Amino acid sequence: MKRVVLIFSLLLITSGAFAAPLTDYNFGRAAVDLFVTLPCIQATDANGMVIPSNAYGVNWGGELEATVGLGYHLAARIGTSNSFIPVGGRPVSGNYYFSKQNYDVLLGFQSDIWPLFVAVYAGGLEYAVGLQNVVSGSNCFSELGYHMGGQFNFRPVDNVTTYLEMAWGSLDTEALVGAAYGLNKNLELNLEVEYNALHGNDEFVKKYDANLFKIRSWIPKVGITYKF
Repeated sequence: MKRVVLIFSLLLITSGAFAAPLTDYNFGRAAVDLFVTLPCIQATDANGMVIPSNAYGVNWGGELEATVGLGYHLAARIGTSNSFIPVGGRPVSGNYYFSKQNYDVLLGFQSDIWPLFVAVYAGGLEYAVGLQNVVSGSNCFSELGYHMGGQFNFRPVDNVTTYLEMAWGSLDTEALVGAAYGLNKNLELNLEVEYNALHGNDEFVKKYDANLFKIRSWIPKVGITYKF
């Protein structure tokens, strides 16, 4: 049971990796985002009992994402998220690992009146999760899905951007709030908190453990964005 819980916990370490969003969708404009994450994860079984998430130490991970403007208010986004060995956790043998890729198309508009940018998007997701074992080697499974959502960016002053993102998909529900500070015209420092939840008691969860009802995660993040 603990193995299954940890697998799904790792799935929720990230769900999109969205940094200070690119708001210039002119052709050739781009942004690259890099994050370190510290997920706080809580799993609940079918009886409503909370399952501890710290049995293997504090989880931490990393995210990398790129967004490229296509022109005509359109942009493309691709991201990858990967787990690292848990801080203070098990040795390499027996550690779970995961990777997640997202592939999105965005449609965005800048307000002519307020410093507000709004975008909607849709795309595909691919999860891969496994267990590294001395006896059997790497044991991995994967899952494909989709999501769609909205993004709202407000710039109260020249060097500060606040943003909100919400999404729903075939595997999970996602929400994120963040703020970015511009160090110069190309580089930004980002602080974010992301919330993810696998859909309670759906087939994706029951496929691997019928007793597992839902998993939620709060994910503090710190990172940088380079725009060019």
